[in-house]
Amino acid sequence: MILVGGLYIALGFYADLGALLIAIFLVPTLYFFQNFWVEKDATAKQTAMTGFFKDLALLGAALFIFAALRNGADFGPHLGSHLLAFKK
Repeated sequence: MILVGGLYIALGFYADLGALLIAIFLVPTLYFFQNFWVEKDATAKQTAMTGFFKDLALLGAALFIFAALRNGADFGPHLGSHLLAFKK
């Protein structure tokens, strides 16, 4: 899911859908895999907390890309624009 979303964004095809796929993947990941609040060991807690905030930052970036594209932002040239140029 995250791979497909990243490819959609990189290729410029349905980039807003790709950003949503990444966000949908990251929400359960934050809760189930980066649950630092249940760790007792300080080192394990710090490691899980680092992963949690990394995934939270990626979630924010994916939602930013989605919001920007939905409001008409142009992220500049991308592979999708070059592929479509050959079809004209």
